[in-house]
Amino acid sequence: MNTSPSDSNGVHLGLWTNWSRGPIFGATLTLTQSNANLLIAFVSFFVTYVGTRFWRIACLVLHFIYSSRAPRDGLYHQRQAILRNASSAEDGLYTVLCLGRVWRKIARHTWYRIVPLVVFAAMCVAGWTLAAGFSSKISTAVGNEVLLIGANCGALDSDLDNETSDNELFYNPYTARQLQSAGTYAQQCYSQDMGDSQYCTTYVQRSLNSTVITNASCPFDKTICQSDDANIIVDTGYLDSHAHFGLNAPEHERFQYRRVLHCAPLTTVNYTTQRNVSSDRSSTRYMYGPGLIGNWTYEYTNDSMFEFAVINGSGPIFDYQLGMKDAYPANGSFYAGSFVPVQELQRADADVNLIFISANKLAYTAPINDSWFKATTPFPKTVSRPGTRSGKIKVYGQDQPASPMGCATQEQLCLRLPEGRRCTPLSGVVDSLAATTELFASHSEDMLRRYKWAFSAGFKWNPSVGSVVNGLGAGALMAKLLLTAGSAGQVPDNQWQIEVKHWHDISMTSLQAAFVDTAKGPTDQAILPWVQRPNNTVETLMCNSQKINSTQFASFSVFGLLLTYVLGGLIMLTSYTLEPLIACISGRGNAKHYSQMEWCVNETLQLQRLAHEMRGRGTWARATEFIPFTKPREELAPLDLSDPGHPVLLEEKHMVQSRTLDSEWSSSPPSSVDHADKEKV
Repeated sequence: MNTSPSDSNGVHLGLWTNWSRGPIFGATLTLTQSNANLLIAFVSFFVTYVGTRFWRIACLVLHFIYSSRAPRDGLYHQRQAILRNASSAEDGLYTVLCLGRVWRKIARHTWYRIVPLVVFAAMCVAGWTLAAGFSSKISTAVGNEVLLIGANCGALDSDLDNETSDNELFYNPYTARQLQSAGTYAQQCYSQDMGDSQYCTTYVQRSLNSTVITNASCPFDKTICQSDDANIIVDTGYLDSHAHFGLNAPEHERFQYRRVLHCAPLTTVNYTTQRNVSSDRSSTRYMYGPGLIGNWTYEYTNDSMFEFAVINGSGPIFDYQLGMKDAYPANGSFYAGSFVPVQELQRADADVNLIFISANKLAYTAPINDSWFKATTPFPKTVSRPGTRSGKIKVYGQDQPASPMGCATQEQLCLRLPEGRRCTPLSGVVDSLAATTELFASHSEDMLRRYKWAFSAGFKWNPSVGSVVNGLGAGALMAKLLLTAGSAGQVPDNQWQIEVKHWHDISMTSLQAAFVDTAKGPTDQAILPWVQRPNNTVETLMCNSQKINSTQFASFSVFGLLLTYVLGGLIMLTSYTLEPLIACISGRGNAKHYSQMEWCVNETLQLQRLAHEMRGRGTWARATEFIPFTKPREELAPLDLSDPGHPVLLEEKHMVQSRTLDSEWSSSPPSSVDHADKEKV
C-alpha cells in the first residue's frame, strides 16, 4: 500500500470530470503546482484589471446621474472631472477625499455631496481587492482531488502463479507489507488526534467511519458468549464506491458496500479439554468445532502460564500471541475454512472467526477484568522488581492459556437506482458474491463488469478481522503499546473492544488502499506474475477513474474559471463599448443630450482643448471625440508664470512679443544682458 502522494507520472494532467460535483460544476483542470501558480497569478491580475473596468462603468453612470445644465459651483465641476478621468477606484478615492478636504469650508454641503462617492469608491477598492485575493479559491475550493492515469493498472490475483516457492518468496511478503502499512495507517489516521497528519491525506476519505455499538447482544447462541449485552457491533453503513473509495463515476454507475462486524468473548466452560503431553507438560484444547487435523479447534500449551518472571530486570521478556480459525458458509452449510463451528457458533448468514489470545509469561501488576484479556490469577510466587523497597511485587497472569473471542462478519452490496436502493441480503462473503453477481447482472452487463473488476481490485483482498490477526500476529494488538519489559501494566476493561475496532480499521484501510494500488499498479517487478490487467473497456475505464488527494498538484474548477473570464470579459467589453453606444444612440454633438456632451468634454484632452480655445489658440477639430486636434503647425499657448502661485495660459499678445524677442536673440544674440534688461523682458 502506497500511502504517500502520487508522483507526477501517475496523475492525469488536464481536463477531467469530478462526478462529486456533477457534469457541469465537476469539470476540473489539474495542473502541476508550478503551472497552477502561474494560472492563479494570471487570474488575480485579470480580476484586478476587471475591477478597473467596472470602476469606469460606474463612473460613467454616476457622471450621468450627477450631470446638470444649471450653473454649478467648482466642487460640482471638479467632481465631474474626477469621475471622467479617475483611472481606478484607488485613484478616485484618493482624489475625492482631497476634494472634500479642500472644499469643506467653501462649498455648501461638501461632505453630503462627497461621502456617497467616497463610500462607493472604498467599496470598489475593498471588493475587488478581496476578489483578486480570493481568486486562488478557484483552486482550493475544489479540494486536492486528482485523477490517476491508470497506465500501469492491475489487480492482484494469487491464482495466476501457483508455484509454492514463488508465493513464499515474493507474493506472501508483498501482501504482508501491504497489511503492515495498513496497520500503520489505521493507527495514525483513524484516530481523531492524528487525522490532520500529511500522512493521512492520500485517500478521498481520510477514514471510513463506522457506527460502533458496545452494548450489543451475543452474535451467536447466547449460551456461548460471556455476556448477553456487553458485546460489540461495528457497522460501516453504506460506503459509496465514488464518495468513499474514490472510483470516479456518475451516480448511475456507482454501487455501495456495507460490512457488519459482531464480536463477543466466548465462554470456555464445557468447551475445553486437557491433554497431557508428558509427565510434566500439558496443553488445553478448545472444542468449538473440529479443525483440519482433529476434533478440536485450537490447542495451546499450559507451560506458558505462571512461570517465574523478572520485571524491569534481567530475565526473559514475553509477548502476546494470537491464533485464528475461520469458517465460511455457503447455502446454509460451512464448506471452507479451518474449522466447522459447533451448533452454538453456526451462522448461516455470516462468516465466523475465532481469535485466541495468549499472554504467555506476561505479568500484570494489577488484576485485569477485561473479558478477553482477563488476568485475575495471582502468580504462585512473587516476582523480583529491582528498585522497590522489598524487591518483590505480586503479579497476575492470564486466566486462560488462550482466551477465545468469536466474530460474525456480514457483507452487503447495493445498487443506487432512481427508484431507490436495491441490496443483496447481509451474508457471508461466499453467499454475498453469488447474490451480488445476480443483482448486478440483472441491472446491466456493464454494471456486472464494474463489480467484477471492483471485486478483483479491492473486495476480494479485503481482509476479515481474522485475516488481520493472522497476518499481523501480536502486531495487530493496541495492547502491545502497554507492554514494558515483561510487564503488561494496566489494561482497560474494554480493551478487547478497542482491539476489535482497530482490526476493523485496518481492514477498511486495506480496502481503501487496494483500489488505489490497483489503479497505480505494482511498483515491485517481482509481483508482476500475479497481476491481472484490464481486458475490456469497462475495466480500462475503472482503471482511469481512481481519485486520490495530492498536494503536489492543483485542481481548478473549469466552471469557476469560465465564469470568471466570461463575467470579467463582459465587464471589460461593456466598459469599452458603453460610451460609444451611448454616443451612437444620442448622437454626438446633440445639445439635447447634455449629460453625454458633458461626459465627452470633461475628458482630459477635451478640457485642454477648452482651455486653449478660451485663449483663442488653435483651430480645433473633433471637439466631441476622444482626441481633438488642431490644424498643422498651429502653436498653442505655454504657461504664463508671471504669477507662479497662479499659473495660466499665456495670452496671444504676450505670445507675439515672446516670438519677436526669440527671433531677435537668435539672429544677433547680445553679448551681455544685465539683470534689469532681463526683468524688463
